[in-house]
Order: sequence, then C-alpha cells, then structure tokens
Amino acid sequence: MMEVMKMQYFGGACKMRTREEVDAALARWSGAANDYWLSHGNAKFPALAVMVNGQLATAHYFPDEHHPGFISLGNVNGLDPDGTSTFFLTNTETTDVANERVISIEVAWEAAREFAQNWSLPRCIKWFEL
Repeated sequence: MMEVMKMQYFGGACKMRTREEVDAALARWSGAANDYWLSHGNAKFPALAVMVNGQLATAHYFPDEHHPGFISLGNVNGLDPDGTSTFFLTNTETTDVANERVISIEVAWEAAREFAQNWSLPRCIKWFEL
C-alpha cells in the first residue's frame, strides 16, 4: 500500500491508496479533456500537473513551491514540431502548448503511476528544467 495520492481535476477530486485505485481513476478519465493536479497526502508539493485532451497530454512537475518546475518534452508522431496543441485549463478556458512539450496520454499516465509510488520526477518522461 502506498501513501495516499490526491488527484484534483475539473469537477472534483479523489484519493487513491493502491496501484489499482490509481489505474481505475486514470482509466475513468482517459481520453477526456481535463487538467489534473496530483499530490501526496496533505502536502501541496511535490506535485505533478497533467493536462489532457484526447490522446495528447503535457506534464509539469513541481518539486517544491519555490522551484518553477520541469516541463515535459515529447515527440508525438503526426504533430507539427513547430505547431501547438490546445489543452483545457477549465471547462471553458483553453491554452495552447508548443507541440515539443506534448506527450502521449499513455506516457502521461505512466508518469502518474510512477509519481504515485515515488514522489520524485518521473523517469518515463524527458524533462526540461525551467
């Protein structure tokens, strides 16, 4: 059993205590446009923020409140390397993210699983430190 991981998203929040609960939560929201904030217990940091739109995602890891964080670097086939992809900050507010920061949803969910087990920067993603 792992320490409680909290996942906040538009419309609510949930707490997970096992790998199975993490997998169930990720499966329930997979493919839906959303913005997730993952943290452990009552701590605000470290945190993993993941924005998802369909099969695309982008991630931002915050080791503590004073560090600007690490952003995901990706190379998703079919995306214009010089273009952008749209993600949702809220149900109605969008933001465009450079495609060089976009990863697949599968990679984003693997990062969430890693983060659930270990509070450190997930290794399944290539990161750029801000």
